Amino acid sequence: MAEDFKVTPWEVTGDIDYDVLMKKFGTTPIDKELMDRISRYGEPHYMMRRGIFYCHRDLGMLLDDYDKGNKFYLVARLDCAEDPTAATQVSKTVEWPEDDGLWTMDLK
Repeated sequence: MAEDFKVTPWEVTGDIDYDVLMKKFGTTPIDKELMDRISRYGEPHYMMRRGIFYCHRDLGMLLDDYDKGNKFYLVARLDCAEDPTAATQVSKTVEWPEDDGLWTMDLK
């Protein structure tokens, strides 16, 4: 059955139905159209290109605002004590736009 799986920050069990998972979390697939749009700003993150990051929430809306010249801040919680591997992945993802020369911020 499609609902016979569990996904939490600490445990993943069962045969994951990603369509059900996206519906449960209110996310949308990262499709070719969104990838093409992201490519206009720079090289998409390697995890996006490989399909590891396969969905999003409000990324289109964020890009719409960015195209209008509005600034935004990307904030992520890094809890290295709980899971250093996950914290590293979040850190690398947050660094990606800045490494690509995008979305940098001046905190003067």
